Amino acid sequence: MTKRPSVILSGGGVGSTVVASRYRRDGPVRWVFVDYGQPAAEQERQAVIAIAHALDAPDITTVRIDHLTQLTQRPAGARAGSTNEPRHRVSLRDPANAGLLGTLVGIGCDCALRVNATGLMIGLFGSPPEGDPTAANGPGWQLHPREFIHAANIFAEATFPVSKTPEVLAPIVELPAADVVRLGSRFDAPLELTWSCEVGGETHCGRCAGCLQRFKAFDEVGIHEKTAAPAR
Repeated sequence: MTKRPSVILSGGGVGSTVVASRYRRDGPVRWVFVDYGQPAAEQERQAVIAIAHALDAPDITTVRIDHLTQLTQRPAGARAGSTNEPRHRVSLRDPANAGLLGTLVGIGCDCALRVNATGLMIGLFGSPPEGDPTAANGPGWQLHPREFIHAANIFAEATFPVSKTPEVLAPIVELPAADVVRLGSRFDAPLELTWSCEVGGETHCGRCAGCLQRFKAFDEVGIHEKTAAPAR
């Protein structure tokens, strides 16, 4: 009997990579990557491709909704779709875009429904406490990941067919970043292929909140980080 797949919503980060490394043991894994206009979209996409192939699970669905850049940070008086309107890049950490994660989860649920998946897996994990520099500029949902997952499942139940409602699962939501890295080491997750920088560039910048959280977690676990040296 063919096992139902697990769908992983991934931006090439550590969390989704650890989740995929664990759940590929139970059956096939399919990936969903969403380009929503984030600065590091291409780096994230390439990371997902590399990770998927490393885990021998190369089935990737890419969804582009980067037209959302037309709706954010628009200068006063500018009209949507104006040919003179500058293109702005969208960040999940911008409080003005706090509802964007729900959009990504909705897309992931739709993809999970289409392939009859067991559920939608996301790599969201415990956020650092307020005041921690690795949590800088984070919108409210980052500080309440468990509540977000609960709300996401209510959304899925209200939106999708009752008999086929995909469950939104966040298996590592209770874990701090360092424990996620430890778990990844245990599952032989290709952590060196992951991408955490929010800026976009050839290497991790070492200064953004994603980089700070990444390097702090790797340092705490004692794993040599090969992607870049953190800014000192």
